[in-house]
Amino acid sequence: MTALIFILIIIMAEACLGVYAAARAWSHLPARCFLVHTVGVAIYGLGVVLGPRANDVDAAWATLLLSFVGLIMLEIGIVAMLAALFVPQWWAGRQVIRWILLPYALIGGLLIIDLVFRLNIFVEAIHVESGKGYALAGREPGNSIITALFYLSWLLPQAILWYTFARQRVQRPIIGAFAVSLVLAALGGWLFGAVLQIPELSALVALPVLLVLAYAVFSTRLYTPNDVAVGLALGAISEAVAIYDQSGRCIYSNPQAQAAGFLVDEVLTSLVSDDASVQLRALADTATLAQDVHATVVINHRQLACSRAPVRDRRGQLRGAILLGRDVTELEARSTELAQERARLATTVQELAQEQAQRVALAATVRILALPVIPILEGVVVLPLIGDFDISRAQEFTGILLQAIERERAQLALIDITGVPILDTAGALALVKATEAAALLGARCMLVGIRPEIAQALVSLGVSFGNLSTAASLQQGLSNALSARSLTA
Repeated sequence: MTALIFILIIIMAEACLGVYAAARAWSHLPARCFLVHTVGVAIYGLGVVLGPRANDVDAAWATLLLSFVGLIMLEIGIVAMLAALFVPQWWAGRQVIRWILLPYALIGGLLIIDLVFRLNIFVEAIHVESGKGYALAGREPGNSIITALFYLSWLLPQAILWYTFARQRVQRPIIGAFAVSLVLAALGGWLFGAVLQIPELSALVALPVLLVLAYAVFSTRLYTPNDVAVGLALGAISEAVAIYDQSGRCIYSNPQAQAAGFLVDEVLTSLVSDDASVQLRALADTATLAQDVHATVVINHRQLACSRAPVRDRRGQLRGAILLGRDVTELEARSTELAQERARLATTVQELAQEQAQRVALAATVRILALPVIPILEGVVVLPLIGDFDISRAQEFTGILLQAIERERAQLALIDITGVPILDTAGALALVKATEAAALLGARCMLVGIRPEIAQALVSLGVSFGNLSTAASLQQGLSNALSARSLTA
C-alpha cells in the first residue's frame, strides 16, 4: 500500500508539473502541448499501476483503456511540443502540424473505439490472473498493425530531434539532455521491470524526461511572443521587428519584417550575397549577436535603417537578438531630392547675385555715361545732361561737377541741358546750388542748350538763376566763352 501511495504521488507530481508550466506560460504554445503530454504520462502511469490490481475482466478493460488513452495523449503531446519548440513553422500559416497529428488521432481513436465497444479489431480478449493482473490476447492482423504503428509513431519525434541537432547548434545542449533522460528512462524501465520485477515503479522513469522538457519550455518562452496584445502591437507598428535565437535563426517576425525580407526560420546570414555591403555583412554577423549594431542596408531593393540589440534573460545570459528596421527608401529619396533642390537654389542664388552685381556695375556705368565730363579747351569743360534730372541725380551731378573742376583746373563749365526732357523747380534749384558750389572753387558755370519749352517752364516756376549765365546752344555758349577769353587776353 505504501508503494502504491508513493507511485500515485509521483504521478500527481508529473501532472502538476504540466499544470504549473501551462499556468506560468499559457500564451506559450509549447507549454500547452507540454500539459497534454504530462497529463498523458500521468494517465498512462495510472493505468500501468492499476492494471495488476484488476480483479475482473471489466476492471482490466478499464485500466487497459486508461493506459491507451494516456499513451495516445503523451504521443500527440510530445510531437506537438517538439514541433512548437524546434520546428515552429509547422504551426504557422496553414499549420501543417494538424495533418501530421491527424494519423495519430485517427489510429488512437480507432483503438479507443475498439476497446470501448469491444469490437475485437485489435484486442480480442483479456485474461485476468490472480496477483498478476491481466494478459492481452491480440487479434491478428490488427494487433501486429497497431504494434508496428506504435513503434513507427516515435520516428517523427526522433526525426525532429535529429533535424534540430543538425540545424540549430544552440539547441544541442537541450537535445543532449533530452537524449540522456531517455536513456535513463529506458534503463530505469528495464531495471524496475525485468530485474526488480516491480513494473509499478516504472512511473518514476518519466520524471527526468519531463523535467528536461519543462526546462526546454521555459528556456524558449522568450522567443515566442504569441500573446494577443503583444502580437497586435507588433503587427500594428510601422517598423519591422524580428527576433533571432543564438544561432541567428529568425523565430519571429511581424508582417513588416516579413515584407522587408526577414522571414521566419531563415538565418541572418541568408541576407548576405556576394555583392552585399559592409554594413549588411555587419548586421548579419551572428558571431556578434552580443553587440549592438546600427546600419542602413538595402534588402529587396528597399533601404532600411536597422538596429540590432542582444536579448538576455534575467540571469544575463545571451538568448538571441532583436532586430528593428525602419523603411527609409522614400525618406532617402526625398532627402536626395531636397539636397538637389538646395543645390539648384544655391546655384540660382549665385547666378542672381552675379546678375545683381552686373546690374550694379551697369548702373554705375550708366550713371557715369549719363553725366560725362568733356574737356574741350584748356580750362573749359562741358557736362551734357541726358534724361530726367531728379534730386538723386542732381546730387551726383554736383559731385561730378566739382571733381571735374578740380581735376581739369577748369575756369568755365558749360552745362548742356539739351538732353533733359523737362526741368522742374527741384532740378533748377539743384543746378543753381551746383553752380554756387563751383563758384567757391573759382569756376564759372554757363547753362546751355535751353529749349523754348524749358525756358517757358523756368519762367513760370519763377526760379532765379542769379549770376548763372545762359546760352541757347552749346555752340553759342562755346562762342561766348572764346570771345570772353580773347577779350581777357
